[in-house]
Amino acid sequence: MTDEQRESEIRRAGEEMQRAYAQYTKHGCLSDLGRAHHLLGRMGALIEGRSPEQVARMEAERGLHLPACANEERGA
Repeated sequence: MTDEQRESEIRRAGEEMQRAYAQYTKHGCLSDLGRAHHLLGRMGALIEGRSPEQVARMEAERGLHLPACANEERGA
């Protein structure tokens, strides 16, 4: 799976999770809640599987990338 495909799948799972949870809050059906929890787990697994390059790109886009010296000071 490419980084782009993974990010697309994370977004899709998140949108489905929100719909399932909305259905649960509207109707109280536990299967909707179970589906929302399943999709949350799917998102977590996909996020954990991000490539180091994708993580670095995302950090840089958000201004979260620390210079090497700052990482050393934090014990990373």
